[in-house]
Amino acid sequence: MRTIRSFLLVLCLAIPLSAQQWNGLSFYNFGKDTLVNPLDGVNPKAKIMVVNTGLQAARRIRVEVSSPDIPNPGGGMAIFPNGGFLYLAPGETTFVSCWTRAVYEGGGSTPVGSYFQRRFVFRFRPDIPGDTSSFSFERALVFCQPGISTPAFRAVEREWKNRAPTQADQPTSNQHANWHTAFQNAPPDHAQ
Repeated sequence: MRTIRSFLLVLCLAIPLSAQQWNGLSFYNFGKDTLVNPLDGVNPKAKIMVVNTGLQAARRIRVEVSSPDIPNPGGGMAIFPNGGFLYLAPGETTFVSCWTRAVYEGGGSTPVGSYFQRRFVFRFRPDIPGDTSSFSFERALVFCQPGISTPAFRAVEREWKNRAPTQADQPTSNQHANWHTAFQNAPPDHAQ
């Protein structure tokens, strides 16, 4: 019984609070809003959760992803479902994601100690002849490139490891400023 209560508590904490609606579907940000290289892996994903809150099944919804911040993403923005469609019965949930590798594949180098934001626009449209309706959901992510190994950075790293992996709330600009200050003010570590 205790395990079930713990599971329900974790599930309630992981459910996002605000959504955008389109054709009986609800769209939520999902996953981390700030990605730290290399702590989050070499190819983290921009993710959103799609829930069919309508009474009708959603059939053959095509998904496309683009970014106004990445003019030539190449293969670094592969999406899931890859070339497929969304099919959701009433009450069903799925996750749509894309690689964020294109952020680093643009040819330019990212300065150590920097952080920057990139936007990913998920576009949904019915695959029905003559239907030109569509819906776009923008997912903004902050990328941190600390490149340091100092006590200040290790403190930030511990904060990330203790953070819930499905936190859906947007970090405040104060949080971003605090992390950026920690990266900028940390002395270089030459003992690597």
